[in-house]
Amino acid sequence: MSNIIEIIGQLAEAGIEVYLDNEKLKARALKGSMSPEHIAIIKNNKSQFIEYLQESIQLKQSRKRPEIKAGKRSSNLSLPSYAQQRLWFIDQLDAGSSQYNMPSAIRAVGDFKVAVAQAAFTQIIQRHEVLRTVFIDGQEGPMQLVRQDFSFSIQQKDIRNLSADQQHEAVKQLLSDDANYRFNLSKDLMLKVGYIRLSDDEGIMTLNLHHIAADGWSIGILIQEFVTLYRACLYGETADLTPLKIQYADYASWQRQWLQGDILESQLKYWDKQLADLPKVHSLPLDYARPRYQHHKGAICHFKIDNVTLKKLNVIAMENQASLFMLIHAAFSLLLSRYSNSKDIIIGTPVANRLQKELAPLIGFFVNTLVLRVDCAGNPSFIDFLAQIKKVNLDAQANQDISFEHLVDRLKPERSTSHNALFQIMLSMNNTEDINLRLPKVQLSPLQKAEINVKFDLQMKVQAVADPSLSEQECGLYCSFEYNTDILKAQSIERLASSMQQLFAAIANDATQKIKHLPILSKRQTEHLINDLNQTQQNFAEPRCLHECFEKHLDKTANNIALIDKDRQLNYLQYNQQANQLAHFLIEKQVTIGDFVGLYLPRSIEMMIALMAVLKAGAAYLPLDPNNPINRIEEMISDSGLKLLLTTTDLLPQLSNSGTQVVALNDQLTKQNIDSYSDKNPVHHNLNNNHIAYMIYTSGSTGKPKGVTITHKSIVNYIYSIEHYCHDVDGAIFVSNLSFDGTLTMLLPPLIKGLFIKIIADNNDKFEALADELTNEKHKYLFKLTPSFLDAARSLLKTKQQKNARHTIFLGGETFYSESYNYWSHLLPHSTFINHYGPTETTVGCSTFVVNKENSKKFTNTLPIGKPLANYQLYILDSYQNLQPM
Repeated sequence: MSNIIEIIGQLAEAGIEVYLDNEKLKARALKGSMSPEHIAIIKNNKSQFIEYLQESIQLKQSRKRPEIKAGKRSSNLSLPSYAQQRLWFIDQLDAGSSQYNMPSAIRAVGDFKVAVAQAAFTQIIQRHEVLRTVFIDGQEGPMQLVRQDFSFSIQQKDIRNLSADQQHEAVKQLLSDDANYRFNLSKDLMLKVGYIRLSDDEGIMTLNLHHIAADGWSIGILIQEFVTLYRACLYGETADLTPLKIQYADYASWQRQWLQGDILESQLKYWDKQLADLPKVHSLPLDYARPRYQHHKGAICHFKIDNVTLKKLNVIAMENQASLFMLIHAAFSLLLSRYSNSKDIIIGTPVANRLQKELAPLIGFFVNTLVLRVDCAGNPSFIDFLAQIKKVNLDAQANQDISFEHLVDRLKPERSTSHNALFQIMLSMNNTEDINLRLPKVQLSPLQKAEINVKFDLQMKVQAVADPSLSEQECGLYCSFEYNTDILKAQSIERLASSMQQLFAAIANDATQKIKHLPILSKRQTEHLINDLNQTQQNFAEPRCLHECFEKHLDKTANNIALIDKDRQLNYLQYNQQANQLAHFLIEKQVTIGDFVGLYLPRSIEMMIALMAVLKAGAAYLPLDPNNPINRIEEMISDSGLKLLLTTTDLLPQLSNSGTQVVALNDQLTKQNIDSYSDKNPVHHNLNNNHIAYMIYTSGSTGKPKGVTITHKSIVNYIYSIEHYCHDVDGAIFVSNLSFDGTLTMLLPPLIKGLFIKIIADNNDKFEALADELTNEKHKYLFKLTPSFLDAARSLLKTKQQKNARHTIFLGGETFYSESYNYWSHLLPHSTFINHYGPTETTVGCSTFVVNKENSKKFTNTLPIGKPLANYQLYILDSYQNLQPM
C-alpha cells in the first residue's frame, strides 16, 4: 500500500489527481500533464488505486458504517427501506401511477431466443429477492413480503404481418403502453419484460422496472447479468456469477437499525438547519399555468459543450480542489438564479448511496436524493462561489444517510399534487461505464424513448466524454434538459440551453469574473432583446403641443358634447372658448412658457377648463389633490416653484400658507373678469413640443414627494400610441384623481377625437356611480382605473352579468391579477380589458397587454404587462443592470 501512496504523490506532483466517482476510478489533470506513461501507470495499478481510495474514504468518515450481513428471518415479512416506504405512500396517494416506472427498450437483430431470455430473467428474479417482493398495508405502514413462488413470462407481440408504417405506429403504441403500465405493488413482480417481434430475425425487447425495486445502478447489473445468464442458458452452462451475500431486505433492516440515536440526530440537525424556511416552489418563470395534477409528460433538449471548453472547466475544478460536478452545479445554480431573479436556489441530485462494498452487486433502490441549497446573493468571483458550492456538496454528502423520504416526513412541506416536495429541479451526472450488450448471434442496441415521462419540472443531465480513442469533436460535455411540457415550452428550454453554453464558455474563459457579470446571452440573443423586440418606431406626424391636437379637430367636433357633470354640460366649442378666456387671463397674470400652475381643484368641469387653459397659456399644470394632507400639498407647492395656484373659494382657507398667488375660479368678480377676455386661441411663437406640459408628484423611493415633468412631445406620442384602443368607445368616465397620471389615459384620447367625458363627482357616491356606469349598456365607455379601485365597486353591483355592456377598461398603477380579470370578464363578457404598465417617468404607461379568455388561462396569478407602445423600448434588467432573457 505504501507503494500506491508514493505513486499517488508522484502523480500529484505532475498535476494529476486520481479519485473515485460512484466507485469508478477517475483521473483529472492539468493541460498537457497526462502522458502515455501516466495513463499506463494508472491502468496497471487500477485495482490498488480503488482499494486504497475506498479505504481512505472510509477512514475519513466520522462514523464508519458497519458491514451489512444477512439476517436471520423468522418470516418473509419485513419492514421496507425508508425510500421504499416513501414510494409506497406516493403510490397509495396516486392510486397507482407510472411516474416511478423505469422503462427501456433494446432492439435485437439476429437469432434472439425468447425462451432463453425468459429463463435468464427468471434466474435474475430468483437471484434478487427485491424483484419478487410485494408490499402490503400493515397496521403501522407498509411491509415487504418476499414471494418464494412466482411465475414469470415474457409478454410477446407478433406484428410481422404489418406494413412498415403500421409497425412504426404499433411499436410506438406498445412502448407507450409499457411505459405507462401501472404496477400493482401488492402482487406484481417488479420487473416486466416484453418482446415485439418485427420479423423473423428482428424484434424489440422492452424492460420495465418499478423504482421501488431498482435504481440507475441496478439497470447496469440487470443487463450484465442478463447477458451472462442468456449465454449460459443458451449453451447449458453454469453462469459465472458470484453468489450474493445479502439481499435488499437485509439492507433495509440494517438501515433502520444503524440510522438511529446520535447518528440519526446529528444528520437530522444538519438538514433541519440547511433546509429551514425552504421556498415552496422554485421561481423559474413558467410558460403555462401549473396544472392541479402532474401528468409527467415531458420532452428533452440536447446540447453540448465542446471539448476545449470542457478541458478548461476540468482545470478550473482541479485547481480549486473541486469536482467537475461541483463546477457544473455552480454554473447551473447561477443560471437558475439569473432566470428566476431568485437568490435562494434549491436543486436535487441523486447519489448512488452504495458506500459499502457488499451493496455493489445488488439490484435495489439505494439511490438517495440530496437537496442542495445555494445562496446566490452578492457578487463574489466565480472561484469564491465555487468554494461555497463545494462546501454545500461536501456537507450534504457527509449527511447523506438521511433518505430524501425521511426528510420529507420530518420537514412536512405543504403537500401538493401539482409539484414535488422540497425541490422541483434536478441535476444529475452520468459516470457509469458503457454496458456490454453482446449476445451470441444477436446484435443488441438501446432504443431511444419515443415518449418521455418526467418526474421534475426540469432536470439537467450531463455526461463528460473524454475518451482518447475518440476525436476532438466527439469528446465534450454532453448535456440535456428534460422538462415538463405542461408548464414549459420548447422555445424557453432552448433559450435556457443556449444560456448554459454561454455561461460555461464565460467561466472557462475567465473564472475570476464576478458571478453577476458572467454573460448568459449570445450576441444574437442580445440583438433580439435590444432591437428585434423593440421595433416600435412610428411617425404620428404630430409635432404639435397637446392643446394644439385638441384644437386641430374643433371645426369638425364643435357641436359634440365634450364635458358632462351632474349639473351641466359643454360642447367642444364652449369648452374651447372658456379655456381660451382663462388662458388669456393667466397670460395677463404673467404666466408664460416654462411656468408651473397648480390645479387645487375637485373633479369637475372647472378642473378640465383649467387644465386646458394652462396648456394654452404656454405653461405646465401641476395637479394637487385636495384630499391629500395639506403639509404634503405645501411641500409640492414649495418644491415646484408654482407661478400661480387655481382653486375654489371653499378651498382657500387650506392654502393660507401656500406662499404663492392663488386664484379662486368660482369667485364672482374673478369669473366676471375671466369672461371679459377673448375666446380666441392664444398664439405662442416660441412654444414647441419640447416644453413641459405637466408635472406629477410621486411618492418617490424615500417617501418624499418627487416631481416628474412630462413634455408635450411625450404626452402627444402617448395619446396616439393608445388611440387605436379607443376607436370603439362613445366617451370616457372621469372617476379617478388627476394627480394619478393614469387618469390621462381616459381623459386625453377622447379630447382629440371629439368624444364626451362624463365627470363623476369626488364624493362618497363615486363607487356607486362607477358600478352604475360599468353596467351601462347604452354607451361604450373608456375607463382607466387601478385594479383595487375597480374591485371596490364589486359589492355595489346590482347585476350578476351584463352581456350587452361593451366598454374598454384600462387597468394600471398596480398589479392586475387573474382573479380580478376572471370576475370582471364574467360580469362584462363583451368588454375589453387592457393591463397597462409604466412608471410616471415614462409618460403614464409604456406597455399594454390585452387580456382575453384564451390568454388569461396561462396565468393563475399576475397578468403580464405586454409589449411596448409605439416609440417605446422595454428592457428587462436584473439588479446589476444585466439584460435578462425573455
